[in-house]
Amino acid sequence: MKWFFNSCLAALILVSGHEVSARDVVLVESLAGLESGLMVKKILMNKFQFPEKLITLRIIKTGCEAKSDAIVHLCLLSSGELEILKMNEFVVKNSFGIFMNGEKRND
Repeated sequence: MKWFFNSCLAALILVSGHEVSARDVVLVESLAGLESGLMVKKILMNKFQFPEKLITLRIIKTGCEAKSDAIVHLCLLSSGELEILKMNEFVVKNSFGIFMNGEKRND
């Protein structure tokens, strides 16, 4: 199943063109600091099996901006609340969703 997910993601990147190669897949911006940001990254890797190289963590001092080209853009607020700033629903349903549905069946 992991192979299938990674294959779908690789195919999406190849089909989408050159501009995707520099784009973040999952961007996590953290106002809550490095430790909290690393915890979110660890959850994405362990619970949802996202490869580490697909997750970009940025520690920021001021508010999160929803201007990124990331497929999924998350903002970890200083209160610990996690907000979804942007999510490309087509990609999530057709690539990430396939894998996550498989994850749910195993629970």
